[in-house]
Amino acid sequence: MALYKWFPLRIVDKFLLLMANMMLGNTSHYGIRRPKTGPIELKLATGKTPVLDVGQVAQIKSGNIKSCDFFTEDGMPKTPFPNGWKGNHGLYTVGFTRRGLSGTSSDAVNIANDIADQWKTLNKDQDNNNSHIILLNNS
Repeated sequence: MALYKWFPLRIVDKFLLLMANMMLGNTSHYGIRRPKTGPIELKLATGKTPVLDVGQVAQIKSGNIKSCDFFTEDGMPKTPFPNGWKGNHGLYTVGFTRRGLSGTSSDAVNIANDIADQWKTLNKDQDNNNSHIILLNNS
């Protein structure tokens, strides 16, 4: 955003796209298609804010996360609102509801509740086996 103060939008976006390509390389063979327009132009044109989680990209590149058929061609979950937040194998999505912050909030609450339910089930199963989970905090 600091560059946007001194340079035109198209130059800043081209710089950001160049940096993303240098940092990430070609991600299309992992199923990650990046838009041709830069992030600022995309935000101004569509109202969508592009988000990049470099940790997730690294996990995809390593094979720990694989592409799936959860999304449509236009990048939206195939399951419609209000259940589009949950996929298989621990895949969750937030903010794809097209319902603004209210929909995003609803997704986040559903995900938190689902994780809590799984945690309770895991702990119940562990208690039944007379095993215990110990969490260590390294702070």
